[in-house]
Amino acid sequence: MPPKAFSILWVALSGAIYWLLDHFLYSWLVQYLEVTFDIKEANVIASVSSYVIPALLSAAIILAAYQVGKRWQPPKKIAAICETAIVAASPLTGSPLQIEFGNDGKYERTEHINETGIFRRTIYVAVLNNSLNDIYDCNIRLVAATPMPKTGDNPTNLPVIFRANFDLRGGQRKFIQIVRFEENPGNGSALERDNIIILAASGGFFPGWTTIPIPSADNPAILTLEAFAPSIEARMAHLRIYVTERRIHAKII
Repeated sequence: MPPKAFSILWVALSGAIYWLLDHFLYSWLVQYLEVTFDIKEANVIASVSSYVIPALLSAAIILAAYQVGKRWQPPKKIAAICETAIVAASPLTGSPLQIEFGNDGKYERTEHINETGIFRRTIYVAVLNNSLNDIYDCNIRLVAATPMPKTGDNPTNLPVIFRANFDLRGGQRKFIQIVRFEENPGNGSALERDNIIILAASGGFFPGWTTIPIPSADNPAILTLEAFAPSIEARMAHLRIYVTERRIHAKII
């Protein structure tokens, strides 16, 4: 039993003992003093004693309970479990920002364009605020890639961000589109047919799509992503991408 609970239990017990003594000790003392010693002031003495004796006894019980509770230590196994749980749940352990990828429809979304016959799949990741505090001006950027992407006809000037800044409440996640691929190119362009489109944000002047050649399962592309925010430790993740039979696959490694 923890020290605080142990002490509270003994305080309650001493209170019950005090009540019993206060109610029964007075009558017994009056009768005993009058019969045995013929003391006329027996009622006065008994009245005082019925308060003093329980008070002293209760104080002794509380002191003893406090000393025992202070020296109590939890078993080592329980202490270790509690310590592990505190560390695992603490929002101060590492960065509160997490980059996630899953297998459900939130992370892989498809689109069919009837006019052109294009069927495309877009890969998303989620940026999670794994803390109880709000984090402002979050973002995610591409800081490295293999193979090196191109923007238009030129090598991409890394890092590049994927969207405007966003805020995350405690426990909230934001889904960010990272790449897309025309699994059925239909009547689309050769650029989209022969490349993976990296959905990096562009400024007012559009220099062209950011792309990488279609990667195979034996030679996948690796995109290094970084989630960041002011005064917050950044969090990185490596997204592996490859295509088999014109089906794009992704996984965080």
